[in-house]
Parts: sequence; structure tokens; C-alpha cells
Amino acid sequence: YKLDSIGNRAGKVAVRLSQLGAAYMQSGDYKKAETCLAQATEKLKAIGNNTSLSINLIAQTKNYMALGRNADAEKAAAECLQITEQIGQRKTKLDALRFLAALRNSPQLYKQTLSLSDSLYNEQISQQIADFEVRYATAEKEREIAQQQVTIERQQSALIVLVIVLTAIFIALGLVFIIRRMRRDIEHTEKMARALYVTP
Repeated sequence: YKLDSIGNRAGKVAVRLSQLGAAYMQSGDYKKAETCLAQATEKLKAIGNNTSLSINLIAQTKNYMALGRNADAEKAAAECLQITEQIGQRKTKLDALRFLAALRNSPQLYKQTLSLSDSLYNEQISQQIADFEVRYATAEKEREIAQQQVTIERQQSALIVLVIVLTAIFIALGLVFIIRRMRRDIEHTEKMARALYVTP
């Protein structure tokens, strides 16, 4: 937070304040948390970071509830709900609805909470199924590629063996031809020699 403050990084300063407030809240220091979260809210509004602002407002709601200030908690949750509806941040909207339903003890808000929760759950399941299908298709493709690679390697090995065998055959045939040629030449030489030494 200090480094971001020195560097005049307003966006990061606001987020760091929100994180610092959450840390104070976790440690049970709700007063310090309130100060940090309130400052973060002002800075996030100033820079227009509604995504981080909605998350910060949820933290403020929790902190106010811990302090027993339910009216302030309800106000923060309602503001968060309004922002999340504008930006379409449904998971944070679900948190805001849960807190508002509890704070107002509203059956209507409880129904909205359940409906949104079911919708998000179904989307999550659908996404998991889609991810699984992608992973399965990828694994199948990789298996096919691996099998093709094995087939290619076998074909290459078979081709190499065939080339070696054919080379050996040609060498053997060449040697046979050379030996027969040499034998004929020797026989011819012998005949010529005998003819020279034959006395009439």
C-alpha cells in the first residue's frame, strides 16, 4: 500500500486499501477495517472501478454486521446489488442478495437468492461438462496423433529394414556376378595357357 501510494498508483492504492480492510476484519479489528474500507470505497468510486467497488461493498457489509450496524450494512449491500446489476457481476450480486435477504428478512429476496444460486450452479455444471468434453476431445486427438506417430515410426523402421535387405541382396547378386565373371576369366585364361603350351 505504501509503495503504491508513493508511486501515485490510484487504482492499486484503492485495491490495497480494500485488501488491508479485509485483513483487519479477519483479525477482528473492525474499526480499522471500517476506516480502510470506507477510504477504498471513495477511491474506487473516483476511478470508476465498479468490479472492485462491489467486492469492497460486500466486505463493508460484513464489517458493519460484525459491528452490529445493520442499517449501514443494509445500505452497503443495497448499493452493491445496484452496481452488480449494472455491470452483470452475478457472483457478487448473489452475495449482496444473501446479505440483504438476511438483513431485511425478505422472502422475496430469499427466492431471488435461490434462483440466482441455482442459475449459477447450473452454469458451473454446464461449464464443467464443456471443459470435460474439451479435455476428452483433446486427449482423444492426442491419442490419435500418438498412434499415428507409432504407425509412422513402424513404417519407417520397416522401410529401413526393407532397404537394408534389398541392399544386401543387390550386394550378394553383385558378388555372385563378379565371382562368376572372375571364374570365366580364369577358365578362359587356363584354356589360353593350355593352348599355348600344346605341342603340335
